[in-house]
Amino acid sequence: MARDRLIDKDIAAVVATGVPGATLLVRDGGSTNKVVSGLAEVTSKTPLKVDDRFRIGSLAKTYVSVVVLQLVDERKLGLDDSIDKYVPGMVPNGPRSPSGSSSTTPAASRTTRSTRRTWRPTWPVTWPT
Repeated sequence: MARDRLIDKDIAAVVATGVPGATLLVRDGGSTNKVVSGLAEVTSKTPLKVDDRFRIGSLAKTYVSVVVLQLVDERKLGLDDSIDKYVPGMVPNGPRSPSGSSSTTPAASRTTRSTRRTWRPTWPVTWPT
């Protein structure tokens, strides 16, 4: 894929807001586009490099959950879908949840392994208007 100059401009604009540095990786088919701008280390003024790696830790859970819920809203996947439906063989026992159930929705009853108690959510959840 040809490098889009608007991406360079946009990522530079992010850094111009005061963010020390930003990196972007775009994969499209067999091509990869890496763009960086700004600093990896502010004190030493070390610039970011396209091969720098970042540990995002628990933030990944937030990103993944938002994307999953967007895909559910777009009806591109369901909360009851097995991971094996999308990446067959990637996860051992993928068609089943850890509790042994094939359902993974929060609304489903769950039996915890440690206490064997059934968990049932309280519905409906009401929001202030």
